[in-house]
Amino acid sequence: MHWHKQIIESKIINVITILAFVVLFSSFYTESIFVFAFALTFILFSLASKWYLKHAASDLILSQTKDKIKLFPNEKDTLHIILRQYGRVPIVNSVLHLYFDNVIDCSPYSKAHTKQVVEVVIPISMAAKEEMKISIPIHALRRGFAKIRSANLTIQHPFGFGVAMLEYNQWLSQEIIIYPTPISVSGIEQLLPKKQGTYPNKHSLFEYASSPIGTRSYVASDPFNKIHWKATARTTMLQTKIYERTSQFAWSIILDIKDGNGYIENLENLLSYITYICHVATKKKIQFELFINIRSAGRTPFFHLSMGQGKEQLESALEMLARVNRNSVLIPFEKMMFFIEKNHLLAPYIITAGLLSGSESILNKLAGSNGTYQIIDHDGVGYLVPLQKKTLISI
Repeated sequence: MHWHKQIIESKIINVITILAFVVLFSSFYTESIFVFAFALTFILFSLASKWYLKHAASDLILSQTKDKIKLFPNEKDTLHIILRQYGRVPIVNSVLHLYFDNVIDCSPYSKAHTKQVVEVVIPISMAAKEEMKISIPIHALRRGFAKIRSANLTIQHPFGFGVAMLEYNQWLSQEIIIYPTPISVSGIEQLLPKKQGTYPNKHSLFEYASSPIGTRSYVASDPFNKIHWKATARTTMLQTKIYERTSQFAWSIILDIKDGNGYIENLENLLSYITYICHVATKKKIQFELFINIRSAGRTPFFHLSMGQGKEQLESALEMLARVNRNSVLIPFEKMMFFIEKNHLLAPYIITAGLLSGSESILNKLAGSNGTYQIIDHDGVGYLVPLQKKTLISI
């Protein structure tokens, strides 16, 4: 069964049914066919009413058409729901109630908004063996994610003598992901390379094998695969390829959203700044990773998006930012930083945001590099500045 059904019968019809049985038995003594037929009609009507409420929607299936709808605030889309009626009993005079997280509006179906949920009410009437496709307009109100938290179907008796209340007990996986609105960050240009890809660095330990820049005389310690055979034939002496030393331009973004026992006040602004930075990284083909001190199950005990680049990496980052919820469990920033220091190799460029409390020693170590920066939120305007050593900037 996909639905848990509860039937509430009218007391009036129960009383009438009892009286009809009394009249039916009395008709045997009065020998009145009219009284007998009248009582029997009421009894059959009562039994039919009970049968209808019991079997209506007993083979009704609710399904969705796709897994995710992805929007930015103020964008619109349509959520499609399919009801399949496999039973032989028609469904009339019924109402479908859907409850979503309150970050969307579904007018004209929205009937009630609370702090947590929005109720969507849709009239339903279906014949036997019918399939019904319901299109619900979605208007994204603000960052977050929404899904159908519960679905209830109320079937009224055609003559008002009872009601069947059904609660859907299957998992509805479709989500509506609302990304943060990007807000530009001044100073981001100081992290941007002059060209894309890998970048020359004469002090790097790594060589770009596809970019030989010359040759030199062979020495015994050179590997065999570095011999430049054409140059060797030309000079009649063994020659070794010289490769350009490069470093990979990448960003590690670390976000601290904890303030005491709750969330920082300017959470939405910081998420919007990070969204903008992720867009810039994607546009410039820069790899990036993301850390947020929200508790998560798995080997990494907090939100972590592994290093990557491109459109898929951007979508994963924006979805992670959309899922930041004030009801989530936070972990202390210093614990996250301790775990990162022990288990992760950070990128050459580190971007931090938030209070950054309790991790002065680790952050000072990071600040010893010229590649560590902090996002400052000042009256809704974002600035990217070098992370200061010893005296950390607070926001």
